[in-house]
Amino acid sequence: MRRRTLLAAAVVVIALGAAGYWISNSRTESAGTDLLPVDTPPGIMLQPLGLAQGYGDGRPGTIRKDPGGTQLAYADTAGKTLYTYDKDIEPGKPACAGDCAKSWPAALAPPDAKPTADWSMVDGADGNNRQWAYRGKPLYSFTGDARIGDAKGNNAADGAWHIVLAEPVIAAPSGLAVQEVLDAEGFALVDGRGMTLYAFDGKGGEEPSCSGDPCVRRWLPVKAGAVANAIGDFSPVVRADGITQWAYKGKALYTFVGDTGPLDANGADVDRKWHVMLVSRHFMPTEVRVRGSLANGRILTDTAGMTIYRRDAFRQEVGIHGLAHGTLGLPAFGRMIGTRGCDTDCLRNWRPVKAPANAQPSGYWDVATRDDGTRQWVYKGYALYTYAGDKAPGDMNGNDIYDYLIHDGVNALPDIPPDLKQVGAGALYWAFAAP
Repeated sequence: MRRRTLLAAAVVVIALGAAGYWISNSRTESAGTDLLPVDTPPGIMLQPLGLAQGYGDGRPGTIRKDPGGTQLAYADTAGKTLYTYDKDIEPGKPACAGDCAKSWPAALAPPDAKPTADWSMVDGADGNNRQWAYRGKPLYSFTGDARIGDAKGNNAADGAWHIVLAEPVIAAPSGLAVQEVLDAEGFALVDGRGMTLYAFDGKGGEEPSCSGDPCVRRWLPVKAGAVANAIGDFSPVVRADGITQWAYKGKALYTFVGDTGPLDANGADVDRKWHVMLVSRHFMPTEVRVRGSLANGRILTDTAGMTIYRRDAFRQEVGIHGLAHGTLGLPAFGRMIGTRGCDTDCLRNWRPVKAPANAQPSGYWDVATRDDGTRQWVYKGYALYTYAGDKAPGDMNGNDIYDYLIHDGVNALPDIPPDLKQVGAGALYWAFAAP
């Protein structure tokens, strides 16, 4: 094993130093987002389907190429995709029992599960267990799904079975939509270009005029047609300057000039009176925060503001890691590495992000149990750590530290799964964790 740190990346990080973060200090940047429902209760996960997991095409030594349009589905704690059944017609009475249930096991809710906005429990077909239901429809997994992210049961039995996709559906005007904005930790409103939409969250009747500096230079109104009509929770409002603007649930909508591309959420770090217009928010552990980094976009930190990292496998297709949002992680690779990616020697410098004893998987978050019995947070398949070499909030000195692997059967790291050797992973490296 040979170790090397990429010096060019380290120089950039050192230059940022403790001033590397924007003004974000909380999990959610305004009070408005705290009132939204979490889109997954404890025990329900979010899993990308198919190639987006990072699996290859079935041949040894292959990895995923272009995942195409990634679909996101709800899954149980084992990562098994969840389905609904067309024959579940009578409310609260699952129709899949007996031989059906052998292939389609009920998705069981834990004893302490509580109903939320879209999630409830029904008595299982056996009458003994509580089964998850989504928007009133009982949920099942499929025994034919061998791997996390499989969806082989979709449209089975002459189209009677359906994947439960994680995509909020709301009535919206033409040109506006709902998309997952990871930097905002949830599903948010976007315009026709995919740009994130914001609302003002002033208190005591305070409203932005956006008719003078600096507001007019930062926040651009989402214009509606002069004869636009209300639809669902959207309504047109006429501003003092005569522009007709869309509002959602009474809040006027804006884009932020500091968002350089679709699904950016840089405006969340500028002013606490402005927030991303979320429709629902993702689960986030109380031990973790999302903060803005000057060079790297939004990143995960602990409550003290220290950068959180994941350990990934370097592959030939990986690009530059230090850019905004880093490199796309692949959940299958994170699971291959697991907690074995940081052994006793590694733990001298890398500290697991600990999960409490009562932590449960939810959304993108899972919990791993280390060999010593401690529990560790896992995000999108990757175990999470902080770095002893970071001395102050904003430091990112652990980014792009490499352990090169020698696959000669003797000098290779002993705890690296054979799967990584098959796909040609030449090194393990540390990268900051992004939402």
